[in-house]
Amino acid sequence: MFVPLLKLVAIVRVAAIGEGGAVAEIQVFNRVQMPEAIIERAVAHAQKVFDKADIPAKLKICPHPKDSTPEQKCPIVEHAFLLGIVGENRDLIVQRDTYTIGYTLRTTGRNNAAVIWPRVQSYAQYLGINVDLLLGYAMAHEIGHLLSPIGHHSIGVMDAAWDRDDAIDMARGRMGICDRDADHMRRHVERMASAGGAFPHTNEDRSAMQPRATY
Repeated sequence: MFVPLLKLVAIVRVAAIGEGGAVAEIQVFNRVQMPEAIIERAVAHAQKVFDKADIPAKLKICPHPKDSTPEQKCPIVEHAFLLGIVGENRDLIVQRDTYTIGYTLRTTGRNNAAVIWPRVQSYAQYLGINVDLLLGYAMAHEIGHLLSPIGHHSIGVMDAAWDRDDAIDMARGRMGICDRDADHMRRHVERMASAGGAFPHTNEDRSAMQPRATY
């Protein structure tokens, strides 16, 4: 478990919201020396991905606990899914492949995911796109794993590997979550809500997202 390395954390919980049905609520915390503007744009990119696919997910940026009053703090959700923007640590098995920029660790009672910030920065430069755009799509990819244990797809946001053609699609707003994956996520969110929130997965799943090209 990589909780001590967490820098930017997203906490996911599922709740029933009126007649609108279930929604996955995702709280995003800034814990690195990353400009607020980058985080805000990245979260906006990720939110747009889910909105376009009609997936009931809502991302919210929460203030840093040390810089906020008790009234301003976002509630910490028990048994939540966690997504962290983490630093480089090749002592972790999942980070030993230098081309991995994000991964999910799903075991019994734990649903954690991470995006490796230094690698997002370098790969965004290689692809020639804004770092906030790539970060947003990487967040959407890993949150997609948290919202549904569907694994990877050969196209779109849930593809296991992105190249320069994909980067062009990101920049033009053409990359999204395919219909099959979106349907899986919507149904999974409903099942989680019916079960009273985020329930543990019993099968270990190690999903890593890598670029196709060598750089």
